[in-house]
Amino acid sequence: MSTHIFILFMLLSLQTSYVALGEHTNDQINMFRKFRYVISHESGGSKALCERLWKGLVSSGATARYPPTQHRVYRRMHQADVTTFCRLLIAEVVPKSAPFIIGNLNEPTSDMSRSDLEYCLEALDTIVAVASTFSRYLQRMVKVYVEVDRIVNLRDAYKEQLESKIFECVFGRTDAISGSGQASSDISPFVNMWMAAERDRVSKTFDYNAVSSFTQASLFSVPVVVRRCREGSLFLSRAINFDELVIPTMEELTYALNYHSLVAQKLAILVDSLWRFLDQKGKTAPAGSWVQHEIENALRTQLYPLEKVRNEYVSMANKYRKNLARLWKTLLPKDPGTHLEILKDINAWGALSEVQGRFPELDIFLQLPPDDVPREYLQMAAAYHRLTVHLCYNAAPGITSEGEFSIRSELYSAYEQAAFAYNYDQDHDSNKQASVGFTSITALIGAGFEPDAAAHYTGNRIASNYPGPRAITESSLTKGSSSSHMGS
Repeated sequence: MSTHIFILFMLLSLQTSYVALGEHTNDQINMFRKFRYVISHESGGSKALCERLWKGLVSSGATARYPPTQHRVYRRMHQADVTTFCRLLIAEVVPKSAPFIIGNLNEPTSDMSRSDLEYCLEALDTIVAVASTFSRYLQRMVKVYVEVDRIVNLRDAYKEQLESKIFECVFGRTDAISGSGQASSDISPFVNMWMAAERDRVSKTFDYNAVSSFTQASLFSVPVVVRRCREGSLFLSRAINFDELVIPTMEELTYALNYHSLVAQKLAILVDSLWRFLDQKGKTAPAGSWVQHEIENALRTQLYPLEKVRNEYVSMANKYRKNLARLWKTLLPKDPGTHLEILKDINAWGALSEVQGRFPELDIFLQLPPDDVPREYLQMAAAYHRLTVHLCYNAAPGITSEGEFSIRSELYSAYEQAAFAYNYDQDHDSNKQASVGFTSITALIGAGFEPDAAAHYTGNRIASNYPGPRAITESSLTKGSSSSHMGS
């Protein structure tokens, strides 16, 4: 009800038709954050504001309806007086250089710019903060409270919309994949291929300015960032409990590696962007200013737990990667050159299913980005990708979807570049490390790896002597506070 009256007042006092917002500057948006800092940190700031609002209510005659009472029951402010309160509050809070117009009180729309969303969010956040403070003041004075629940809900809607827009700008629409009709409920080679292409795309997103304002930075709390990164990395319509993958299939193990790596990549981009923003603003922040307070006492404190979660996902991805490499040592050909020559001689007009049926052990290359492939296999992997893309292109209509062909093409391009870089390094400096891919399987697993201890592969299931994910997920990384992040 209070929101409806608030809207009615704005219609009468500001204007009677919707006016779209223009682009707001950071200075206009930051006025609200500065205002909240002043009333909460300056001596008497909050009390002085409440007294001004109370004086305004006295002048309007509203206080005559609220005589002091000894009853412990709190009364809700009359609707007519909410209008007066809103008028006084708007005059106190909203800068004259950027008026808060009636259109701002509608639900946020998908076509709103980030500056519109930020301005509305900061305005509503400030109104909620002042209204809550003044409500406590009234409760002490005359046992009356101001209801702001509906305004709080409206503010939360703007916050959710802004979060979605920020993450979409950085990572595209992948944050919505898990809840869309595109996502499968089960792990499959295609899901892994889809994730591998996304990992390669995200790996090219570096030095991205995901944070350009204090409003955006304030949204990067640990729960929000971790939830968004996890949801955008599932590529399934349901979450996976990795503790249950005691004897995983090859696809499940690959999915676990892709998932944890993708979450870690996204966390790294956001954490690095937040670091750069805070370092830049911190250099010019005056001592004792609201900017310095925001950076040192609020925003920097979010970085350390975010980095901790990122490191947990990196560690988990490395362990899955190492376990997968153990399988590769027994499954993949000892001489990649022989397979490479066979692939080059294959009739490229054959059926895709026949080719994949002939080389099932090579399907792993279709489900991972080149960064996860030992460098001695990059040329063979690129040749296999080239062959499958060619077969998909020439397949009968309806056999391969446009989306699948696009994903296969993206991965093929990534492998071609990786193989070219490896060949270049080999030709120019035999002692130089390749720029992509592992050094080797042996180096990845470690000198202590014993071939006899390697897991063996039976059908599509890893045998029970495989040191699987349960040994990993029960590690210290998933205990205590980290369990809430790593559980799905």
